[in-house]
Amino acid sequence: MENNEATTIPESQEAGTEAAQAPEPTTLTGAPIKESEVPQGTHNAWDNLSDDLKQEPSLRTFMNSQDPLNAIGKSYVHAVKKMGVPPEQMIRLPGEGEPMDDVYNALGRPDSPANYSNLPDSDDFKPVREAFYETGLSDTQAKNVLDIYMKGMEEVQTEQDAQFQKERVNNKLAIQQEWGANYERNANLAQRAFNQFASKGAISLMEETGIGEHPEMLKMFKGIGEMLAEDNMLAPADGQINSISPIQAQSAIKDKQSDTDFMERYMNPRHPMHDEAVKEMQKLYELT
Repeated sequence: MENNEATTIPESQEAGTEAAQAPEPTTLTGAPIKESEVPQGTHNAWDNLSDDLKQEPSLRTFMNSQDPLNAIGKSYVHAVKKMGVPPEQMIRLPGEGEPMDDVYNALGRPDSPANYSNLPDSDDFKPVREAFYETGLSDTQAKNVLDIYMKGMEEVQTEQDAQFQKERVNNKLAIQQEWGANYERNANLAQRAFNQFASKGAISLMEETGIGEHPEMLKMFKGIGEMLAEDNMLAPADGQINSISPIQAQSAIKDKQSDTDFMERYMNPRHPMHDEAVKEMQKLYELT
């Protein structure tokens, strides 16, 4: 017996293969999202997303919105405000063992150690530049570190100068107390012996270090002065040329000849103290 009833074709089959092949929305876990889960009015916005975004679990919240695109935009603005800077200005911190160069450069480190503009440009300072660069300091940070260092060095120098002056005063007080009434005589003997034997370099060293005023050094030269005085070999102090022996006069002439300042006065007729130097030398020659 023939069945004349028309066969009813479901609407889903009438839609053809196009409906069957359309990608289905997915859930947070990546599983397909049921059609019933997509609110009315959101199909077009959701369908416009790429497949990889449809698989993104974090977009599940926006799928339930009547206006997903507007909701995503608001969420992005809120995230930027929370972060404080746009995403393109954010820096990824390297993991353990990874180089920090990208971070240092983004924070303002110069291209090379030679490009620090606030550091001294000298070969002596090259190791400091390289150390600052390897540490990742920016130009401003390098200057701040240098300023702090220089300030500390100035404070140390000031403290050292004060200590140096204090030691000089204490040394003088100590020898004055030890020599008592003979201080002037003994100091004069020590000074004359020192002047007779010390070179200009030694004199400068004594003055710079203060060692020439140390009690032990003064006592040593005082002893030398006494021995030379006993043998009439000690050069006279200023203003005592008339009382020296011929041997002392010869020694004094040699000292004058090795004294560049005196010879400048002696040899230069235009020098304001030329005549005085000539008379002094003539007197010494007369005594020889």
